[in-house]
Amino acid sequence: MKKILLSALVLAGISATAQVKVGSNPTTIDTGTTNFQVEGTTTAEQFVILKDGKVGIGTTTPSGKLDISTTGTTVGDHYIYLNSYSTNTGWQERGGLYFRKSHTNTLGDIVATPNSTQFGEIGFAGVNADGLQFNSAGINSNQVGAAATGIANGGNLNFFTASGISGGIASRMVINHIGNIGINTFAPTAKLHVARVSPVGTIETTGTTVTGTGTNFQSVFSVGDVIIAGGVNRTITAIASQTSMTVSSALPSDLPAGSKYTSSLGLFSGGNVGIGVAHPLANLDVRGTVGNPTTSGTETNAIFRVSQSGSAVLDFGIATNATGGYALGAAWLQATNRDNLVGNFPILLNPTGGKVGIGNVNPSALLSIGNSTNTSSTITLEGLNFNIIIGKHGATTFSGIATNAQSSIWTNSAVPMVIGTNMAQPVIIGSANTERVRITETGKVGIGTDTPLETLEVNGAIKIGNRPDAGASNGTIRFNSTINKFQGYVNGAWVDLH
Repeated sequence: MKKILLSALVLAGISATAQVKVGSNPTTIDTGTTNFQVEGTTTAEQFVILKDGKVGIGTTTPSGKLDISTTGTTVGDHYIYLNSYSTNTGWQERGGLYFRKSHTNTLGDIVATPNSTQFGEIGFAGVNADGLQFNSAGINSNQVGAAATGIANGGNLNFFTASGISGGIASRMVINHIGNIGINTFAPTAKLHVARVSPVGTIETTGTTVTGTGTNFQSVFSVGDVIIAGGVNRTITAIASQTSMTVSSALPSDLPAGSKYTSSLGLFSGGNVGIGVAHPLANLDVRGTVGNPTTSGTETNAIFRVSQSGSAVLDFGIATNATGGYALGAAWLQATNRDNLVGNFPILLNPTGGKVGIGNVNPSALLSIGNSTNTSSTITLEGLNFNIIIGKHGATTFSGIATNAQSSIWTNSAVPMVIGTNMAQPVIIGSANTERVRITETGKVGIGTDTPLETLEVNGAIKIGNRPDAGASNGTIRFNSTINKFQGYVNGAWVDLH
């Protein structure tokens, strides 16, 4: 009976004071704010429950509902473990950490939770001794659409990072309620949707300081990214604001106000996309190893490939002259069979219409090759036993078609015009799609006939004109229009032929 009475008196005392202290460190209980206090090795290692419901572990002044502070140096001193020792495999038996939100301001059913309601957040930040916090990154979840009473709705998972100590924290990536991933967009329309944040405004530079007008440095760049200005690249070392940052070294000369700039950023920095390159210099920058097209097996030397569900693929690469006679640095593309690279497929340029220019910035025909400034062959068609060149040839005056040294049509101040063949075949000259002149393989010339029987055979009338008296050679025939007679030059004199 005495024990029961003693216990009742202790409980009555607890109820009256609403304070409990366990242990002697500290030696007295804080009568101002503490309801429950547990002894620690040091004052900083106490466990307290304050009158306002805040719980502190390792601190007597918790700043939130649960504030855990540690100063240990042993692995595990700063960890929180959620252990599950159940032998069951169901989801109900696993360890978990849940953030739950009710719109009723009390623990209860979800009651018409509004669209974009934030359910919870995990943050990462640095903090000074005075409690000043510098946000670094975070993850949160928000509801998508308005939920009906008692019914949950879809949710997004959002990822945030800060571009610098004073750069502020901004959304970088979202996984939405249907599984689409968005980078720099809250509304991804595909399984992976990357939206570029382009630099805006203009800059001026003084040494390593870059000052912007209407710029968005913190939205576009992160420390370690590259800015391109004045034709050179510089690494960003600090970003003070949307209009001020510093770079690794000064530009060759300071840029005046109003100068343009661009970014060279990676996939997650909100700019260009790089594959195989840390600082891509284009919207899509793909880098790989040089290599020539492969003609067997399935292993390609391509740097980039466009494919579909079938076997036809289009490979892009950069050649090496180590083997195969390829020009060093020549870019190539090959339509091939990914299941067996010995196969190939056609390549179509503008199959539905449109002009094509090669060495020509403004094609005027379906295929325009070269322009008036070209000093090399415009077109060369090469085969095992022939070579056709159309256009200019080197620095010489040349235009026309040259098939080879013995079968050519050209004009050139350095060489004679040659019309002929190096095979036992005739040379035929025509007009209006009709043969007019034939030189047989035996050297006979037919005009108006394709079977000349003599060195020259003309099937039709011949008109012979006059010529001066001087310089004639024996055997020459002329029509002397002064005396209206045909004459022949014989033994050094003109003789009438009738």
